[in-house]
Amino acid sequence: MWQLFRDLIPSHHPKVWLGVCAALGVTTLFIWGNSMRTGTLSAEQSHSVLAYLTPWLDQLEIDPEGFHGVLRKLAHFSEYGFLGMLWGLEWLLRRERCRSGSWVRLTFCMTTAFLDETIQLFVPGRSGEIRDVWIDTSGAAVGILAMWIIWMFLRWSRDRGFLPKIRSK
Repeated sequence: MWQLFRDLIPSHHPKVWLGVCAALGVTTLFIWGNSMRTGTLSAEQSHSVLAYLTPWLDQLEIDPEGFHGVLRKLAHFSEYGFLGMLWGLEWLLRRERCRSGSWVRLTFCMTTAFLDETIQLFVPGRSGEIRDVWIDTSGAAVGILAMWIIWMFLRWSRDRGFLPKIRSK
């Protein structure tokens, strides 16, 4: 059993990879934990964030109550954007990266979003919506893409001598 698990761990940065996997687990549980909140608790949470943003929204002449729905969708997009960045980093830490790896990670994010919305079907005052699955998946795609762009920039900087070369053991 341990040998099977050891084969999954990349050999050149195993501790970093395990840390990223732990962060993936914690982030997924955070997302699903938010989905288990009742509709009332979820609304209270988003209204507290909205109350914090209200002075800035007023200066921009944006109706805070009208912005509430946008705020909730931005929360979906951002938490899945972070999840996508973690999955992108997990993929980039592997030496044996296949071309379809980013699509596989995006599929993991979409499955997480689908399960997230399914959880909400069973929580009082909540509803699972396919629109949210697509918003979540879009956030994850942006996160994976952002991580890939950061990775390529770091490689470009390293190849031109702006960053030191790091040798793996």
